Parts: sequence; C-alpha cells; structure tokens
Amino acid sequence: MLFLALTLFLGRVIASPIPNDAVPVVDLGYELHAATVSEGASTVYRFSNIRYAAPPLSALRFKAPTSPLVNHTTVNYGQENVICPQASPAWLITAVDFISGVDFTNVPTTNYSNANPPAITPGTSEDCLFLDVAVPQAVWESRLAKKRNEGVPVIVWIHGGGFVEGDKTLDGSGAGLILQSEKYGKKGIIYVAINYRLGLYGWLSGPTFEKKGTANAGLLDQRFALDWVQKNIHLFGGDPARVTVMGESAGGGSILHHITAFGGQKGKTPFQRAIPQSPFILPPPGKQAQESLFAATLAAANVTSFDALQSLSEDQLEETNYLLVARSAYGLFRFGPVVDGTYVPASPVTLLNTKQYDSSIQILDGHNSNEGILFTSPFITTSSAYNLFLKDLLPNASEDTITYISTTLYPPPTTDGTQGYNSQTGRVSSTYADLAIKCNAQYLHTAFPNQLYSYLFAIAPGWHSNDLHYTFYDTPSTNPDFNVTVAETLQRYIVSFAKGGNPNAVDVPDWPLWSEGGGVQRLGREDIGAVDDDVWAMRCAGWLEVLGGYSST
Repeated sequence: MLFLALTLFLGRVIASPIPNDAVPVVDLGYELHAATVSEGASTVYRFSNIRYAAPPLSALRFKAPTSPLVNHTTVNYGQENVICPQASPAWLITAVDFISGVDFTNVPTTNYSNANPPAITPGTSEDCLFLDVAVPQAVWESRLAKKRNEGVPVIVWIHGGGFVEGDKTLDGSGAGLILQSEKYGKKGIIYVAINYRLGLYGWLSGPTFEKKGTANAGLLDQRFALDWVQKNIHLFGGDPARVTVMGESAGGGSILHHITAFGGQKGKTPFQRAIPQSPFILPPPGKQAQESLFAATLAAANVTSFDALQSLSEDQLEETNYLLVARSAYGLFRFGPVVDGTYVPASPVTLLNTKQYDSSIQILDGHNSNEGILFTSPFITTSSAYNLFLKDLLPNASEDTITYISTTLYPPPTTDGTQGYNSQTGRVSSTYADLAIKCNAQYLHTAFPNQLYSYLFAIAPGWHSNDLHYTFYDTPSTNPDFNVTVAETLQRYIVSFAKGGNPNAVDVPDWPLWSEGGGVQRLGREDIGAVDDDVWAMRCAGWLEVLGGYSST
C-alpha cells in the first residue's frame, strides 16, 4: 500500500504471455492445461491458474475444498489471473504513514471500529482455488525419462497477508529462485504458488457456524493444494518426496499449523521440508469469541442465519467482508485460524511445546530485525495506553496477566535501553513482534533442536516482509540501497535447502545449524555470518506461561 515494504498486503494481476501452438500441455486426469513460455536468463514453462479444487460457490461456500469436476473437452491456457476476495484493515493506512516518518504527536487517536472500507479490490472472484506451476524447460523435457520419485525438488509458496489479503502472484514469480537453482549445470527446481480463501470466506468459525460450515476452510485449502502437489507434480518432472513448503507471515504461520496438523497423529505431512519466514500466529480466539464474530458477520450482512449468509450474492458478501476487516483493531486482522478439534487440535504453540507434531520435517526459518513496528500504533504513548493495547491482543486476559506482561515481561521503557527499547513505541513493537512472530520461531527451534537453520534479515529498516524483496529478486532493482549479493545469497541458501535439507552451497558463506543462544545466520548489508540469536528466550518462556493459563473464550 503505497510503500515497497508493504507488498505483503497488496494484490496485483500479472498477465501471462500469449500462448502458442507449440507449448507443452499436461494431462491432469481431470483437465488439460497448457503452459506459456517465459524466456529470460532461462526458459521456463508456466502452467498458470490450474484449478486444484472445485469452485467454493453456492452449497460449497464456507465448506472444505473438494475435487474439481472432470473437463477434457478444452485445453485451459490459464491466461486470466484469479485473486480471492480480500480486504485491508483501515489502520494499515496509518501504519504506512507512521513507518514513513509522519509525525503523529498532535494527531487525534483514530477509532478504527467505525472506519469506512476502502474500494473493493478489482479482479477478484470467489472461484479462486487455483495454483501456478513454473517448470524449467530442461526439467519438462526430461520428465518422461524419469520414474515418479526421480524428479527435481519442488518449492510450494503460501503467500502472506494477515489471512485477509494477498494472492499467489503477490510476491513474485519464483523466477529468481529457479535461476539460482539452475546454476553450475543443475536442472533446477519446480516452483508452485497457491491461492487460498481469505477473510470470512476462509476463516469463519464457531459453534453455530460449524453446524453447517467448516472452520479453517482457508487452511484446508492449503492442505488440499499440498495434497494436489503430491498427486500431480511428477507429471511436470517434480519429485513428490522432495517438496519444500515456504511461506511468509500468515503463510509462515500456516506452515506451523500444517507441521502440527492433527497433533502429529495422522502420519507425515505432504511435504518434507519447510521454510516459514516471519511465522505470524496470534493466540487463537475461543468459542465465545468465534461465536461473537459470526454474529457480527450476520449483522454486517443484514441476515440472521448461515443459510442466508451462504445465499448472499458475491457482491453483498464481499462488501460484508470489507466492512469487517476494515474495522479491525490496530495490529489485528479479525480473521484467522482457530482451534477446531481436528486439523487444529490446539494452538501450534501448544502442540510444538508438547511434542505433538511431525518431527521428520527439516526446517529453515527466518525473521526480520524490526518485525513489530508495522503493527505498532503511533497513538500508544503512555503505560495506560499500552495496557489497553494488551487487552486488545488478549481480550480475556485477567488483570494479573496484564500486570505480569506490563511489569515483568515488558516493563516501562528506560533511557538506557536495557529492555531492548527506550520508548513506548519500542515497547509495543517488541511485545507484538515477540508474541506474533519471533517467539513462534523460538518454539520451532526448541521443537527441532540441532536440525534447523535460522536467519536474521538485518538490512535496514528490517521491517516485516522486507526479506521478501530479496527472496523473490529476479530483475535489476531501481533501489540504490538494494543489495543484489545478499538477494542472490539468500536465494542460493533457499534452493540448496530445498534440494538437500542443507542451505550451504558453493560460493556462499557457511551457515551453521541453529544452537541454543547462537547459530542464527545474519544477513546484513556489509556481511553475512553467524551471530547470537536476537530472540529473548526469557520473554518467549514468559509468553508460554501466559498462554498456558490464558482463556481465549
């Protein structure tokens, strides 16, 4: 939104090249899908907008994804990019101004609960469960000579956006990753990117809703797409036994949900490696909070039942979603994953810390040096305002819990900065970053000791999502501060990890395994190398104590 650092929250349509008669066609069993040819430093076949699930419309609205119908009568060229209906919190406009340097000293506090929604994003459709597959020419041409498990590694991208916006083309095409994977005579990797339902379409829940609807439908969309990869990626030349799922922010938080799916009781996940970047998870709302949100949804839509909500026109439901998301409290997005008793038997934080997850996964995670500032309100300038902020984050927390957080974990700022901050803004930013992102990474580190790699992206300003510009770098940047060496190094790390579970590769600095108190690979403008972890383990342990006794109902 008007600022490069916020591409996480933007949706855009990318047009594909015009197809020609010579391009590859894949038979998926249920449809024929043609590629377009993307020629640059290497030739890539792009199979765009492949339907991986049936349209979630009419009776399938708010339900778990199902298999698409068979259609062998026409060849699908996937020329029109599809974006799921989405919305943006009104506070993001303030956030952009604040991190851009606007002075809010004399600006009255904004009440976002009455905010008017922005214009509806053009080009969206509820029929949006599509994915893209990018295949290097050499991989495609050699696929028939290989057996099912002799293909190349696969990276599956899950986009971020607070569970309320974003799409599979939001961050890039994967071209830079493919190019790095082909260096030194290698055949490269296959890159897959998926859409999933957002906002109320994918994340409504609660006892009344779940009598007819399915909680966590957006999460189940992702799992359905991952299962699709297992069934079909060999047709493109990929190896289903070497799948790495990668995602940032809400995408990274989603990955933690998949690692802990079913509490680890239903076998291995449909991927072997994971790269969660800035894994975003807030404490899940309890049943009462879920029920309240469903009631608010019915009221915003001016209906009184699930059936009536399910029967609304696409425009009416989109307006409802926009209104609800726009009026989210500062730093919040209103919708997201919940504990559903099956796929999500408990919060991933709880499951990771009670050893209820698939322990076979190899992991590379990362976060930015200044994660919290994007979500920090400029209107919090006193300790009393800080306490109100805590009550927004944890609406059912007891006064004792609020006191513990505000005096023991994050005491008022001091001028010497011994707490890691010296202002109320820094206090809020640290609190949010730890709870929503950095401690989630810490819990992963504890769950996967001596088998995990972790990076700290420390190129200023180090805001949330800044590392994505480096992850998806593929063309010369017009930003004079952009460090191409760091971008290509990060990409080399990622593709090396996807290929063999180890990021270390030719011509990049050595990256050690994460270890207690150290072993984080710092990606800086001047140098790259191992440093002490910047996560305050004591505070993460404190959050575990808080969340263990916190009632989210």
